[in-house]
Amino acid sequence: MTENPVESFHRGRETIMHSLVQIQALRNNYREARKITGECREKVYYYLGKQDGQFYAKITDFFCDNRPALKIVEFLVQDLKELKGKTFGFFEKYGVQNPFEQGRNFARDLREYQQALLERFRVEEDYLLPLLKRLAEENGSWLARK
Repeated sequence: MTENPVESFHRGRETIMHSLVQIQALRNNYREARKITGECREKVYYYLGKQDGQFYAKITDFFCDNRPALKIVEFLVQDLKELKGKTFGFFEKYGVQNPFEQGRNFARDLREYQQALLERFRVEEDYLLPLLKRLAEENGSWLARK
């Protein structure tokens, strides 16, 4: 049985938020926080990586005659590009691989990044997940057929 795409998104977000809460608890102790940023980075990269070109191509193909849905998909793709850029920038700056960063702005940057990620999750909840639900209802286990 293939996993329900909506459940997969919810589960992915839960694991990311759990990691961010752990980092947030250490926001005033950058040395300790940076030790656990790698795990969070991998979870975020995996989650965002599932939304690749092929993922959106399947949605676009399914809704090819639905102009409002296509505009939503176009917005989601652009928003995702922006979030991926913020994600890469945040984890490059504050990851273990950057020994020169002192973490002076870590708490502020973490808060801003977390807000951007939460906004994306809200957008997905409002726009992407309804599209996925409809696609799954009418097309079955479409994620399994890549």
